[in-house]
Amino acid sequence: MILILRVLTKNPADNRVFYVINVLKTSLNSEINVIKKTFIMIKFAHTNIITDNWKMLADFYIKVFDCKPLYPERDLSGNWLDTATSISNAHFTGIHLALPGYEENLPTLEIFQYDNNESNLTPLPNRKGFGHIAFKVDNVQEILNKLLLHGGSQVGEIVETEIKNAGTITFVYARDIDG
Repeated sequence: MILILRVLTKNPADNRVFYVINVLKTSLNSEINVIKKTFIMIKFAHTNIITDNWKMLADFYIKVFDCKPLYPERDLSGNWLDTATSISNAHFTGIHLALPGYEENLPTLEIFQYDNNESNLTPLPNRKGFGHIAFKVDNVQEILNKLLLHGGSQVGEIVETEIKNAGTITFVYARDIDG
């Protein structure tokens, strides 16, 4: 899995500026004097999915999990993208989808389609690297049926079990239309 670290110098939502906390210790036994009393912001932003048909995959997540499209659609290329991805002539199109259950400042699914996608192995629950995306739902069977109706597939059976100090969970592993 590739992690992307993004630095915000200004939050466009509320114009807050984020800085690193700078401290100065004048001697070994003295108190720390804060030069600039601000904070470091770290916040989950999105999960990226690469597909061969971004419109079809986005439609799947919209219909099955009630994700909402966040416009504008993306159509990105340029030297900056080549540099960031280490892919010559990189170009992708796609969209961000708002995940259900959030009102604002929400994490998204970023669904992109490069002009040339590399193949990968079929995802398995125990395959090294990125494992899965989990959605909290009221009725697992109902959402699984919806997933199957829209071209997804079921990996295992629905299981209900008690997790010590966490409670009872009901879940199933399933795949989206890309597998």
